[in-house]
Amino acid sequence: MQDRNTTVRIYAEWMFDGDDVVPGSGILLGVSGSHIAAVRAGANPEEADLQFSGCSVLPGLIDSHVHLCFSAGRTHAEVVEDLLKSDGDQLLQRAIKHAQQALKAGITTLRDCGGPTQVLLALRTLVNQGKLPGPEVLVSGSPITTPKGHLYYVGAPATGAEDVERRTDDLLEAGVDFVKLIVTGGNMTPESNRLGCQYSAEEIKRAVRCAERANRYIAAHVLNREGLRRAVLAGVRTLEHCSWRTGLVHHEFDEGLARLMRQQGQIASLTMSAPTWRKVWPEMGKLDPELFRDLEDRFASERQMIESGVRFILHTDAGVRQTPVGISLIYGLRAAQLELGLSSVECLRAVTGHAADALGLVDRGRLRVGQRADIVVVKGRPWQDLSALHEIRGVWCGGKRCV
Repeated sequence: MQDRNTTVRIYAEWMFDGDDVVPGSGILLGVSGSHIAAVRAGANPEEADLQFSGCSVLPGLIDSHVHLCFSAGRTHAEVVEDLLKSDGDQLLQRAIKHAQQALKAGITTLRDCGGPTQVLLALRTLVNQGKLPGPEVLVSGSPITTPKGHLYYVGAPATGAEDVERRTDDLLEAGVDFVKLIVTGGNMTPESNRLGCQYSAEEIKRAVRCAERANRYIAAHVLNREGLRRAVLAGVRTLEHCSWRTGLVHHEFDEGLARLMRQQGQIASLTMSAPTWRKVWPEMGKLDPELFRDLEDRFASERQMIESGVRFILHTDAGVRQTPVGISLIYGLRAAQLELGLSSVECLRAVTGHAADALGLVDRGRLRVGQRADIVVVKGRPWQDLSALHEIRGVWCGGKRCV
């Protein structure tokens, strides 16, 4: 076992530090215990304990919206069936397997946005106690939803403001890292209506205030523009999916709403699940054509939002239909570059430095002295070609080498 007082020196030729590409070449990172002790450019390979020629070093990736207990089955119905027929032990083993998959893809932090509370708290405990190699898992537990609302089969049902506040308190008391609130219907729940809203702005605000009293925050599932408006007015921190949907296949950006999001510092968390990979992985084009009917409109509204200056991050929603944990983040980044017109650097920021900021994780997301040593080494230069992220050469999570 590595002595906690020993500094391990890692050499790579190039670095993306979580904000920008560091100019020049010859990067030496010193890792002491769980943190970064030194960062220096212009180094020689001979100075290092570990040498990675032709490689880049970057912060551990953050997938800010996954479902570790979901199976990523062929259809939404299959995913729900797999969830309901599995007991707690089976779900924990599935979540462990998915966490390990994430590590292999360079993901060192996962934010689970909905699943059985006790199962996910157990997973988090295993990681925190060192009984399971990372990634670190942030947990919301059961999402707050209406009876028969989206994700009701794994949710904490609440009707009315007092009920919403009570459910929020219960989850915070159980020890969750944040609370997930289902503001609109969703694709995985036929009984719900993604064009409809489940909670009013005042009901959402009760949850926001309750979470803030405990120094936590609300992540809101929003799949239509009215739900987005209510969540923004209520002061929700991260807007999951952040949909501008106004009809079955129509999305319409609202500059006034975007202005309020900018003023309040709210974050749009954009979903890059399997259907969005159509230009990256042609096999996705063979999925149900209904999945692609609104993508052009969706991406157009999101491009307008990004151009307006709203803060955003990218996530996979991994665990849902045909979107496995881990590799999906790399496909999603490549798709975001093509569909949203982002640069490679903007894509990388959205899953490193900007993602850490959005989730309030001040100790990671950047390769700086004193930061948690979440580090990925890849062959090539991903800011020139994101497909370099497929070529993982090493992963450190909290200073421990996992890959």
